[in-house]
Amino acid sequence: MTLCRECNRVDVLSVAGDDEVAWTALHYLVYDNDVDAARALVSSGDLSTEAASLANTAGDTPLMMALKARGPHAPRLASFLIPVSDIVRGYAAHPSFCARVGCS
Repeated sequence: MTLCRECNRVDVLSVAGDDEVAWTALHYLVYDNDVDAARALVSSGDLSTEAASLANTAGDTPLMMALKARGPHAPRLASFLIPVSDIVRGYAAHPSFCARVGCS
């Protein structure tokens, strides 16, 4: 089963070496609003907190992308990404967060 139409990958733990924006397959699933595939991945138990919390080059985790999208699927995506995401670490990796609160 291909979980990501655009990237043709099922590996959610790593970023492809040629992916200039450092998106994991989970980033692409969220971007595609593929609620069913993202839910299946989370429900499988194979998605670690580390994988769910990887930030892309913009500093966004898949959860942050879902929340920023504000599309019709954002609440559903966020509802099952929140329990498996390390929200504090995700925001601490974001440059604007560190500029506001000062990361050490």
